[in-house]
Amino acid sequence: MSKKVPVVWFDRVLAEDLRSLIDGRAEVVEANSDNPLGGIERAEGAIVGASIRYDTKVYELTPHLRVIPRAGVGYDNLDLDDASSFGIAACNTPDSPSTSTAEHAVALLYGITKGIKPSGLELERQEGDYWGPHRALELDGSTLGLIGLGRIDGRVALIAKALGMSVIAHVVSVHAPLNGTRPPNMLDPRAWPGRNR
Repeated sequence: MSKKVPVVWFDRVLAEDLRSLIDGRAEVVEANSDNPLGGIERAEGAIVGASIRYDTKVYELTPHLRVIPRAGVGYDNLDLDDASSFGIAACNTPDSPSTSTAEHAVALLYGITKGIKPSGLELERQEGDYWGPHRALELDGSTLGLIGLGRIDGRVALIAKALGMSVIAHVVSVHAPLNGTRPPNMLDPRAWPGRNR
């Protein structure tokens, strides 16, 4: 007799390399473009992104749903009070995009200071003057100003320091120290049904 596995609903088609990690551990149900909530009524868990608002209207469709992890930062599209009233625990993955987003911010910094796009277009057109003046800026020795110093800004600051930049930041509240650890009070208590609010 085969063991019952939980039904996990995804709000998008699951990538094949991820499917092999879940095989035999859960039954995968996926939404589709014709019906963005198709199959959610069977779900015991729903792994969601930011494209759909999850509130009473959706939770009423999910009699078996017990947990709704949000793939990404924040709970912007999850109504936590509604989830709690249905006995559904909500969680997110706050650190998952931090490194990638910080690296992307630094890549954009390079793109702007080095004029990568205009230079690339000049090369494609076989234009440009090798001996002419260049307007690229050196990052080494420059100062980077940040608004905030949370997970992402903190990583940007560390990368900038490694590039030889000085970093200044305006910090209203510090969410995480630069060593990457999290304070213990970062969980939103509304995400856990049955807990005191």
